[in-house]
Amino acid sequence: VKTNSLNKTEFKFGTFQSLYKLNPALLRTWSEILAQCEGAKLVMAAPEGGKTILRNLLEEYEFDISRVEFVPLLRQDLHLERLSSVNCILDTFPYNGGTSVADSLAAGVPVVSLQGKAIVSRVASSILVAADLPELVAKNEKEYIQLAREVFLKNISIHDCQEKIKNSYFARPADFSSDLYEALTNITLRS
Repeated sequence: VKTNSLNKTEFKFGTFQSLYKLNPALLRTWSEILAQCEGAKLVMAAPEGGKTILRNLLEEYEFDISRVEFVPLLRQDLHLERLSSVNCILDTFPYNGGTSVADSLAAGVPVVSLQGKAIVSRVASSILVAADLPELVAKNEKEYIQLAREVFLKNISIHDCQEKIKNSYFARPADFSSDLYEALTNITLRS
């Protein structure tokens, strides 16, 4: 787990997930987060040909485009490096991130996620719980906005999140595997 070194005067939310996960409820929620987090920016990855379409879509949802930074899609190694340029990732819903959430946590960047009822809406929350960060899992859109605001206001400490990640199963897969093996062995012996 890395610790990110950021410009301390500018707060950046980020989302680097596939654009097909964007939907009206999500865009309204992100727009509200920016409205409540004065000065914060949203960094979004977009394919070269999709920036104009994405910009127009965001304007439909009353985003202040001057607070949105469009960045190109990158190779995986460069993308992982870029993750440390944002303070907090905003997960998509109802289709949560999986690999993108794990990558963000590995880079030391907290992720705010909204847990739903279907498996596709629970992947990120499972990863966040495994990383000992259940406080970043929202149960509804209002709570999602509030959690993002708490991270922005530093009521939820990015440093504390990084420490939790370092000490969680997420950062110690061998321990997780060993404990899982032991639990499964005990279950098998009981039957």
